[in-house]
Amino acid sequence: MYSKIQINDNFIIPYGNMCFVYEKSGDEKLHSLCVDLEQTLKIDYEGFAHKIRKVLEEFVLHEESKRRIIESGMKYNPQTTRERITSEIIKGEKAYGDLLVDLCMASENQDLFKEIIVKHFNLPETISQEVLTSRLKEYILGILLFASKNSHSGEKSQDLTPDDGTCRKYMKMLYNLLSAYYGNTVKYDGGKLPIGDYYPIPKALCREHGVYLPEGKHLYVRQGESNPEFYIFSSADKSIKETQQRDIETIKKLWTDNFDFPQNVIPQSSFISNKNGEDFRFWIYPLPSFPQSLTDNFIDSISNDDKMRLIKGIVRGVASMHNAEPPFYHRSLSPSSFLVCRIKNGIKPFLVNFDCVKDTDSDAAFTVLYAVGEKVENAENPELLFAPELLDDELIDSEDVDWAKVDIFALGKTILKILTNSYNIPSEKPENINSEQFSLIAAMCDESPEKRPDISKISNIF
Repeated sequence: MYSKIQINDNFIIPYGNMCFVYEKSGDEKLHSLCVDLEQTLKIDYEGFAHKIRKVLEEFVLHEESKRRIIESGMKYNPQTTRERITSEIIKGEKAYGDLLVDLCMASENQDLFKEIIVKHFNLPETISQEVLTSRLKEYILGILLFASKNSHSGEKSQDLTPDDGTCRKYMKMLYNLLSAYYGNTVKYDGGKLPIGDYYPIPKALCREHGVYLPEGKHLYVRQGESNPEFYIFSSADKSIKETQQRDIETIKKLWTDNFDFPQNVIPQSSFISNKNGEDFRFWIYPLPSFPQSLTDNFIDSISNDDKMRLIKGIVRGVASMHNAEPPFYHRSLSPSSFLVCRIKNGIKPFLVNFDCVKDTDSDAAFTVLYAVGEKVENAENPELLFAPELLDDELIDSEDVDWAKVDIFALGKTILKILTNSYNIPSEKPENINSEQFSLIAAMCDESPEKRPDISKISNIF
């Protein structure tokens, strides 16, 4: 029974917030329902509300049958006991709500229940047992009311109508209830909520494992048949920035408007949204394995052969843009524009960031030229990576800028960084670069745009 996704020996992503349910209860069905509940929250609000009821009902059946079996001196049969409880409920002799309240009232973890009740109702720490009992019952029945009202047709009060905020509220209330009952003291984390069966890898964890993503992109994982599968999620919300819109449009055009599929460009995407099509909207880009950014540590960790494979793939990615019809110019190439994945035959880089791209199509909606200027302005050492012509405020606004040659300069600097771990051209040829390659890199980084080679020559040499 899976409760976590194993990315590697030292990296595990839990199935949301509810892993403790299986670990504490041993009930696979209850755990499965809890996982399904969290997977539904961002996708289908009404479905989520209905599934809360299913979780509560299974919780009651599991824990009440366990209680009765223990009281019988372990003489009762688990399945028969569950059937007996279900029969009592159907006949009206018992109610799920009453059984749920009784179970929580009898829990040994009253201190944990007190903690959530005091916080939920904003009560003083010194509440009496009578107040605790009354408010705990109110809290429990409130969750059940939300679930029950949304499992049946009919008019609902505004605070029970399922939407993002309301569903998150009752998700957290249910989590706190089950946590108190099972003695789980880990705080609820809304950042762990999946979208369907895609689970987010927090950006802090991504950085810890060498993955730095552009603005608006997030790394998600889901469990495949045998191995975890990785995806980049890019927000498709209507309020996203023009640069993010340009990013999405460029990837789509590169894959759909050209006869030859682009090489080393992040794969064509699928779309996911919640049922109302408004609150959660993402384009999803699959990756063949867990990605890595081109950090100094990563570059130092790979062999020279892998560095050459990396450079060849990077050149292909840029060539895919320059050779498209009409061509695209990246305008802000750097090591951060790529993610690298390990595949069966080695490593493969993917261009993943297109927020400054010059779309030469006459139907392009906007230029996002301002984004190029912002990147130059905000760079720590812009002269190391950006072409000299971009450092001239007047020239960058000119139509005379040869954006293909701007890309070539940045590509040369990126290749230099991979091979020498520096953006500066060394005075002598390094051992890991042959003479032809060294001369080509020097020409790519020439201050004069007209002296820089085009992408076809670079492709022939790398």
